[in-house]
Amino acid sequence: MNSNQERARCSIIVASYNGSDKIHGLLTSLSELIIPEGSSPELVFVDSASTDNTAAQVENWDLPFSKTLVHCKAHGHSRALNVGISSASGDLLLFTDDDCICGPRWLDAYWLSFLRHPIAGYYFGPIMPCLEEPKPEWWDIGPNSLRGRNLGPSEFKINGIDKNYYAVGCNLAVPSSALVDIRFDESLGPNPTTRLQLGADTKLGHMLMKKFGHAIWVPEAQVNHIIENERVDWGYLLWRSRMSGRCRIHCRSYSLSEAVRNYIKLLITSVQNVIGSIFYCDNKRFRIAQITWQKSKGLIHEIVTCYLHGRFKH
Repeated sequence: MNSNQERARCSIIVASYNGSDKIHGLLTSLSELIIPEGSSPELVFVDSASTDNTAAQVENWDLPFSKTLVHCKAHGHSRALNVGISSASGDLLLFTDDDCICGPRWLDAYWLSFLRHPIAGYYFGPIMPCLEEPKPEWWDIGPNSLRGRNLGPSEFKINGIDKNYYAVGCNLAVPSSALVDIRFDESLGPNPTTRLQLGADTKLGHMLMKKFGHAIWVPEAQVNHIIENERVDWGYLLWRSRMSGRCRIHCRSYSLSEAVRNYIKLLITSVQNVIGSIFYCDNKRFRIAQITWQKSKGLIHEIVTCYLHGRFKH
């Protein structure tokens, strides 16, 4: 229940499915946040049809600000986040995941950046991976959501989309006014009932960037992302790359011609890296070629599927 009658100015939104084994770290870090004056934060926690005691842990956890526990009966991370958005009352919405640990200045840094730059598509900060085992040799060619992201110690504005600036859902802040007519695409993202398991946060970032034209890098809004051992696996990375290729059309709203051009570009890049790996005896180039090949396989699969079902924009 919401234990504070004052309207929140900052809403922290977390969606979780069976997160009881990992949520202690997140809740502890939220308890230790620096709370900036005037922010009046709240936690909106969405339990996404969990079958464990995740909801009970959140309900019984004492926080220095109000919390609202929302039960979402249907599966789907994106759907749960949209329920959280509808339940939040803040002017600034902060998103993180149940396997993250927020730095003490996470809330403070985002709130102050929002006050300095109230009109922006989104705000994003450093993601630092925490692995249970040593990093594998291929780690630095993995996606930002796994290997982390740090763009330097100074706040700056970005214009246009680059892969280093993609919105990543475990560390993201968005003005609530920007989400009046925009939501997470519920056909994308983790969900046992959908075929496209990635890309909801990327698509949201693309839509916000298209609408507002810029985003803000906030270097002090750091989260540590706990990476489970099953994700530190080459087979998982190849699966993720293939799924990334499938989701690419939907994240960027490609036309058929744009999708085909992107597919050809991925093929050329893959071939170039294979040739380079042979010529220079470079194992890293060969691994990059494998990743790019899996992306191209996923993309051509989705091109055919979307074409047969008439889903391309005109």
